[in-house]
Amino acid sequence: MTSGGLSYETCDHVALLRLNRPSVLNALDPPLLSALIEAAENARTDPNVRRVVVAGAGRAFCAGGDLTAMLDMDPAHAFGSTSRSSSD
Repeated sequence: MTSGGLSYETCDHVALLRLNRPSVLNALDPPLLSALIEAAENARTDPNVRRVVVAGAGRAFCAGGDLTAMLDMDPAHAFGSTSRSSSD
């Protein structure tokens, strides 16, 4: 299964979640992050999965957040609906 830049496969009780955006060093953007969360939940609830391996396609595991995608995000979506006071 492939969704949002993530491939998910299982074999021998192992779920392999592979970040598949090698052109940007597998940087996390909203679709990839959503797909990763969904795949982790699927693995957690699958009684046949005993281990989860997260890997990255290409030469890097994950460069972190995709700054280009973050610049395009609405701040309310980027940081959630919870606001923090300046004293936090």
